Amino acid sequence: MGKPEDVEDFERFEAGDITIYIARELLERKEPDTERVAFYIDGYGKFWLHLRGAVDRS
Repeated sequence: MGKPEDVEDFERFEAGDITIYIARELLERKEPDTERVAFYIDGYGKFWLHLRGAVDRS
């Protein structure tokens, strides 16, 4: 566990004391007006990653 080996292929987000890495490929494929992405952590539940302030890749 930890950060990906190829960190340049990921966007990094901070959620409290958790660092989340999302593949740039996924962010490039999202709809332009997407403001949040759901993710789950086993044993903790569902969370929303809010993308405001994220780099616009268009």
